Amino acid sequence: MHTSSFLSDLRSSQMVAFATALGMSVNSPHEVRVMLPHGDSVRVVSGVFTDPDRLPQVLAPWRDKAHCLISLNPLREDFNGGEDLNVISRRAQCAKDADIDRRRWLLIDVDAVRPPGFQNYCSSDEEFETAIAVRDAVDAALTNDLGITSLKMISGNGAALLVSLDGQAFEASEVQTLLQLLASKFDTKYAKIDCKVHNASRLTRIAGSVNVKPADETRHRRIARLENPEARPEPASPDVLRAYAKQLNISCTRPVVSPKVHSATILEGQRHSKLMSYAGALRRQGLSESRILEVITSINAKDCTTPLEAAELASIARSTGKYEPAEGNRQLPAVIITVDDVEERPIRWLWSGYLPLGKLVIIDGDPNRGKSFLTLDLAARVSRGDFMPDGSPGVLGNVLLLSTEDAVDDTIKPRLRALGADLRRVQVFQGIGVGDEARMFELGSPDDMRCLEAAIVEHGVVLIVLDPLIGFFPDRTNTHRDQDVRRALTPLVLMAQRTGVVVIGVRHLNKMAGPAAMYRGSGSIAIIGAARSAYVLAPDPDDPDLRVFAQTKTNLAERAPSLAFRLEAADDGIPRVRWVGTSTRSANELVGAEPPPRERPRLEAAEALLMGVLGSGPREVTEMEQLAAAAGIAPMTLRRARESLGVITSKCGAGWRWTLPGSQVAHVPGDEQVEPGKQLRLVEKLKNSDGFSSDREDAQEQVSTDAMSTFDRSPKE
Repeated sequence: MHTSSFLSDLRSSQMVAFATALGMSVNSPHEVRVMLPHGDSVRVVSGVFTDPDRLPQVLAPWRDKAHCLISLNPLREDFNGGEDLNVISRRAQCAKDADIDRRRWLLIDVDAVRPPGFQNYCSSDEEFETAIAVRDAVDAALTNDLGITSLKMISGNGAALLVSLDGQAFEASEVQTLLQLLASKFDTKYAKIDCKVHNASRLTRIAGSVNVKPADETRHRRIARLENPEARPEPASPDVLRAYAKQLNISCTRPVVSPKVHSATILEGQRHSKLMSYAGALRRQGLSESRILEVITSINAKDCTTPLEAAELASIARSTGKYEPAEGNRQLPAVIITVDDVEERPIRWLWSGYLPLGKLVIIDGDPNRGKSFLTLDLAARVSRGDFMPDGSPGVLGNVLLLSTEDAVDDTIKPRLRALGADLRRVQVFQGIGVGDEARMFELGSPDDMRCLEAAIVEHGVVLIVLDPLIGFFPDRTNTHRDQDVRRALTPLVLMAQRTGVVVIGVRHLNKMAGPAAMYRGSGSIAIIGAARSAYVLAPDPDDPDLRVFAQTKTNLAERAPSLAFRLEAADDGIPRVRWVGTSTRSANELVGAEPPPRERPRLEAAEALLMGVLGSGPREVTEMEQLAAAAGIAPMTLRRARESLGVITSKCGAGWRWTLPGSQVAHVPGDEQVEPGKQLRLVEKLKNSDGFSSDREDAQEQVSTDAMSTFDRSPKE
């Protein structure tokens, strides 16, 4: 018989044996699905099979060029809806969980971990062996702990166990929990249990078919096969597996698995050499002598026809433990500290309440709003040891600037000079030296972070500015993905803690309208999550030339007051920063954030007060503020209501007054004019209603009907 013919017959017998082991019969139909890769897409055909002997003939055209899959669990007998059985058809439907008659099999699928760029390729021989090792470790545990015998399968890319079930209910969530607990106990860095195969309609590769994922010189396509087709596993009760899951949850001590356990039997003349080989492989992976002894003792008891003595096993573990692990696999000690041993220290500030030392700070703002002027003004103050913008004492120190947008010679230096900086204390980090040139600094790069930290220590830096922060993320980093951002920012945060430097990261605002200021910075929310303090810089809505610096987030102190400054022209053409004091604007106001739902009733109450009182004519601002305070309306709520209604602010003598927009006069039902005495009654109504009274709603409805239709919503005068 020709070799090719023999292999074909062997593969056919594997298909029949596998389908038979799964229980395929007239009363137990299974879906067979063929997925043929076609460019960037996949063509899918399927059918319902009840005869295992038909599989080799039907799948012969597909088994070497397509993924040939079978449902583990039987389908309802009426699933195929009258279609022909035991044929592949484009018209056949794909089964879902609701189409499964009962769960007869638990799949424990172990995948080899492949390096980046090869996740969709076939596994290498070494990766393949690690999956088999984990599979065999799980099999040994189920056999020793529960007396369960499983079908052992090679999937072509990894390895799997099929645990027979007795047909009792075993929910998908319970299966997933069990798989997750097994993964926490048996997963290694080289092979992991797939926890997503918990659904009842799960498909698996048919034994005798080929894994058709891409291959190369070291990654080969393999034929799926059933390793113990003669086995007839006794069905296990889900109750036993639930109890085992609880046991795993209580005691999840992570065992170690042999990387190369293929045979279930080790003959007497092979015992020492086999176990020594396993022990050596375990040591190369970085395992300690005691862990190696634990694993080979288990293998010795399970797989050796005549087990070795304990003393000989100890000698094997001891001899292999003398060697160094392979590079990258050394078992490193955990670094742990006891909180009681830590010396407490207070939060230290570069600018009290605003810039904490040793922390990351974020400043968000639209382009051309003064972010760079703000950071350079702070840098100038630090370089002089001058007072900070709120009048609090400053700290003298050196500053390090990293900028991808502004040139040093025509922008940064002239601005610093105009702001009165001590230029000798300001350095610009131009990149990482590579030969005679410099490349851009990258966040998260170990080499770059070491270089930056050395520069901080050498120059005595207390403030770093990255403008813009996003410009220093590596090209491969997805700045909208939390994991990528944290991976890049964590080294920066830790470096700031070690050196005590303040790191300011400048960002642009995104294009979203409505969300709170916390969510308006560009990139992932993880950026502001890593910061201990964050700010928005934006124009005052009533005075576009007034820049407001408002706190978005603080983890270390009470919220700091918002501050305002103006950029004033000078003869040399370089604007100066002139701080003008505090502002009542919040960060959310500056970005036009919608109020949270719980604040809407309060906002409506404030609107009702404004419409009711201003309906009779203009009123002094101070008078309206006093009435709002008497009604329990906060200043910020009153301001949002004023902006929502488009109330006009105008100069009146030495003070200011508010007027409703439009030509008609709004009024409260029942009151032709809101006289001073009646104002108090309106205030009392609103105060007693806590923002929910029907009187307020009636007043709003009447105002809306009589006056709002004629309001002029044009820009403020």
